[in-house]
Amino acid sequence: MTDKTTCPHIEGSIQEHTRKEHTITETTKSSSTTDLSIKSVSVAIGVILTIGGAFWAMDTHYAKAEDVVKLQVKTAADVEKLQINVEVQFAQARVDRLEDELFKLDAKKQAQEGRLDPIDTAMYERYVRRLQQVQQQSRSVIARATQ
Repeated sequence: MTDKTTCPHIEGSIQEHTRKEHTITETTKSSSTTDLSIKSVSVAIGVILTIGGAFWAMDTHYAKAEDVVKLQVKTAADVEKLQINVEVQFAQARVDRLEDELFKLDAKKQAQEGRLDPIDTAMYERYVRRLQQVQQQSRSVIARATQ
């Protein structure tokens, strides 16, 4: 066998081979580290985009739900105003009809020299009571509308 000191050519070859092996190992480790860091960054970006997308979707969903609630409140207020308006108009139509009937009976009373027969008198009294009730209901509807 040959001694290492006596054969410098072989010793240089071994050292060169060891250096190349060390360089390949370092390159492989560096490449693995680079691949690992690229994969980590890719995964992190994917996770961030997924979470961000989920938050955006939830925000959009709740914004729409909020708009629906606002629309429901506005619609309910509009319906209530419409209902009050219809009640007032209906009450006014009833008042007008009752006043017309009372006017007819007043005209009949004047034509008969201030006297009405018992049926007309009962109808007159009934129309007066009903007119007072309708006017009271109309006032309560209007009061409710102004609250």
